[in-house]
Amino acid sequence: MTLRDDMIRFIYFCRYLKINPSISSVYNRIRLQKIFYILKKFDLDLNFKFNWYVHGPYSPDLADVYYYAKDHLNSIEDNQSYFNSSEKLKLNRAKKFFEPIKNNSKLLEYYASIIFIHNDMIFRKDERTQETYENRIKHSKPGLYYKFDYKDHISNLKYHGLIKS
Repeated sequence: MTLRDDMIRFIYFCRYLKINPSISSVYNRIRLQKIFYILKKFDLDLNFKFNWYVHGPYSPDLADVYYYAKDHLNSIEDNQSYFNSSEKLKLNRAKKFFEPIKNNSKLLEYYASIIFIHNDMIFRKDERTQETYENRIKHSKPGLYYKFDYKDHISNLKYHGLIKS
């Protein structure tokens, strides 16, 4: 059976970012889901659609890809020219963002949830306020909200261009 393009792309993204594609635990799968959701926010062409789920943004299509790709990780040879120069620039920005947090599934879940609430969740025009967004994250992720400083993380996400002001 041949690998689909989305599976090859998944493997190359993991390699380029030096992200372990292990799915051996629920935390590893959450980590991959959040990393790939955030990668879309770096304006990388990923065809995965994400919906809100228990641990924040989730893509069933991405889950299908990593479950199948796990058996083919070693059969894909490195290809240094796989990404074009524009993608490499975006990936390098993402790499800097992910480096200190790429193995922290809780912080990735928190970041992805904040980004989703700010950018992808639908609110009435009069509800699109910082207070509404903060209340939604506090209600949706109370354990993470009280574990991590919300305002510091908002600043970091804005700095990296991952949430709208």
